[in-house]
Amino acid sequence: MLGFKYRDQRWSGRRVGAFMARQAAQLPQRFDTVIPVPLHRERLIARGYDQAGWLARAVARRLGLPCLLDRLERTRATLPQAGLGKNERHDNAAGAFAARRPLPVRTRVLLVDDVVTTGATIQAAAAALAATGIEGICGLVLLKVAPH
Repeated sequence: MLGFKYRDQRWSGRRVGAFMARQAAQLPQRFDTVIPVPLHRERLIARGYDQAGWLARAVARRLGLPCLLDRLERTRATLPQAGLGKNERHDNAAGAFAARRPLPVRTRVLLVDDVVTTGATIQAAAAALAATGIEGICGLVLLKVAPH
């Protein structure tokens, strides 16, 4: 995971994306689209790629769904969540996302990210999408990490 996220080992994203798609296919609900939790533009430039975007594309491909990379935006640069406490993580992520264009009201979204610790980032991203009035959102992450 660290190699995929921080050392440009994108090839592993397809493998883990396929694993995530198998997990999503076992969920009782069905989805209309897949949307990744995006990086801020500055972090994307520094890293060279968006790991959640890679995972979301792999998941969408396996599930036969569209992957909408342009619907959710990280509107401000946030501190890296690693090293922050639970309350700090929620404060850091709060209001950091906005929906770029609304989705149809009956849309059910599979929101993809790589890692969840406290859930602050994926909750903030989901809140931005929910504010558009869509029908439902389900988060799918590769790893759940215990907070320090």
